[in-house]
Amino acid sequence: MIKEVRSSGLMMAVEIHDPSLLTPLIDRVISDGVLIDYFLFNPSSFRIAPPLIITDQEIQHGVSTILKAMDSILR
Repeated sequence: MIKEVRSSGLMMAVEIHDPSLLTPLIDRVISDGVLIDYFLFNPSSFRIAPPLIITDQEIQHGVSTILKAMDSILR
């Protein structure tokens, strides 16, 4: 599902192969309690921009939530 990951510090852009899956993915991740958002200039990517005070445990939770949502949408 993931085509490319770009980052600068903690900010990340995750591009997916099928742009039609972006909205369901973002909706699912947000409903599961993790904030991700669209890019205005790239309809097939979402962004992750955590606060600088994020903990390792919060990073693990966020990544796990995003991966579970991807698995769910691909089924």
